[in-house]
Amino acid sequence: MIVWPDVAAAVNAATALVNNLNILATDPNNNSYNPWVLDHTPNPVNLNANATRQIDNLNTIEQITVDNPIAGTWNIQVSGANIPMGTQNYYISYQFENEELQMAYPLANEKMISGDVYYLKWDSYGLNGAFTLEYQLNGGSWIKIDDGIDESKRSYSWISPYVEGVQNIKFRVIQGSILVESGVKQISQNISNFRINKSVFRCGNFKMESFIRGNFIQSI
Repeated sequence: MIVWPDVAAAVNAATALVNNLNILATDPNNNSYNPWVLDHTPNPVNLNANATRQIDNLNTIEQITVDNPIAGTWNIQVSGANIPMGTQNYYISYQFENEELQMAYPLANEKMISGDVYYLKWDSYGLNGAFTLEYQLNGGSWIKIDDGIDESKRSYSWISPYVEGVQNIKFRVIQGSILVESGVKQISQNISNFRINKSVFRCGNFKMESFIRGNFIQSI
């Protein structure tokens, strides 16, 4: 990845980028890799399309990824496609990623409501095979949400189940022999129809359907 602090563009400039750098990676077999670039054409089809490898003439952050890189000497080339404002400093960073699977959403300690729709999300790298999603209530048996989820997917639309009271809920995602669990969250019904049945001089009782009932006395 390359990143650089660009100078400010002119007011109302058609393109915000001023000093344009390009990065290119070349492997030991002389295969070249351009950074990933999204199509910024203003229509839904282009904006929702996956990124493709190409020269980036729009951004000050460019990223190259390589699956299963071969051993040997790699070359990283940085060129100034257009530098109208003097010299330009830049920074290059890199990282190696091993096989990885993790839950990305929901987050730990999040509150969930029965019957609401949630988009369960996860990350996977370097693994193959379909995903299985499951959830668990109060440390009980794992309940299958779905299996055979395509390996290209990273999210799943899920309607949360009906529960009594407030319960702890966890999720897990499985791919091949790898299994990871989420942190603990809470799930309950949505409090509705809150009303005061009667009141007599700072005392009364209340009813919140559908799972909380009680009395209250206001202290003086």
